[in-house]
Amino acid sequence: MSSAGKAPRGASVAEIAARTGVPVGTVARVLSASGSNDAERRRAVREAGELLSAESTASEGAPGICAAKTIGVLTELSESSYCSTLTAGIADALAAHGYTALRISGEWSARQEAEQVLQLAARRADGVILLGSMMDDAQLLRLSAHLPIVLTGRMLCGERVRSRCVDNLGGARLAVNHLLSLGHRRIAHIAGPPDQWDARERLAGYRVALEEAGLRFDPNLVVQGGFLKGGGLAAMHALLERAAAFTAVFAGNDLSAWGARIALQRYGIRVPDDISLVGFDDAVDVVAKEPRLTTIRQPVYELGRAAAVDMIELVGETAREGVAVRPLELVIRDSTRRLR
Repeated sequence: MSSAGKAPRGASVAEIAARTGVPVGTVARVLSASGSNDAERRRAVREAGELLSAESTASEGAPGICAAKTIGVLTELSESSYCSTLTAGIADALAAHGYTALRISGEWSARQEAEQVLQLAARRADGVILLGSMMDDAQLLRLSAHLPIVLTGRMLCGERVRSRCVDNLGGARLAVNHLLSLGHRRIAHIAGPPDQWDARERLAGYRVALEEAGLRFDPNLVVQGGFLKGGGLAAMHALLERAAAFTAVFAGNDLSAWGARIALQRYGIRVPDDISLVGFDDAVDVVAKEPRLTTIRQPVYELGRAAAVDMIELVGETAREGVAVRPLELVIRDSTRRLR
């Protein structure tokens, strides 16, 4: 927002009031930082101001109105092939229906994501597909009033919101049950970000599998890894420093499994001879590293195509064909072995 008491560039107090249905006096007080105690009104005023400002910028030619039949694809920078494969599926399915994918980054920031979505709306994009999101449900539903939204990796539905995700809980159970079948009973978990739905589901699946096996959940065996290689490395260091006994690790994704493997090597601990390790995703650039990673395979490309088809239908067109998304699959390679 602009300085206190001023509407954003290109947006008058009256225009914001008209856009939101909030009285002019309330808008003025919100902008002067002495505004309404109603949090929803404050958010609506800010978002309307940002949208009007974005529209003004777009009308001046920077960055300009999108070409017809353009769908934004909002993603995050990633060290693995997961996002690039998902984006390829989206782009291919959109192209088959005459749409162009415009890839943009949310920079792991809910605020940045919201600004990007508002810019897309101002530039007259037809919709946006978000590969996960740092924004909360309420914010996403509000933004869907500006343009249709399809989400991957989390569950949320609304009049102009669709979701595509896999059975993360079931996939985590597959991973842990594989380790249990090999005789492991002390199984650690490197969890993803607690504010991400898929990470919470995988943690839940880990706990369910332990409970079904009659094993007590031990919080000392769970460390946050953030779905990143560096996070997995740090999480494994933390686990080892706790001196909590474990013989196997289920990592929330392949990147954090990669980081965990590096940490184990630094301690002289061998995979799988000393510790068995399972990931999640089947990211091709990670699983091929020695020892090849046992993991849960996601149908990532098909998931991207299905998300694109959902968007085509959400903007009011008829998809030429549906997309069958395969169930998750346990892929056993070299990083797990029977406990001796």
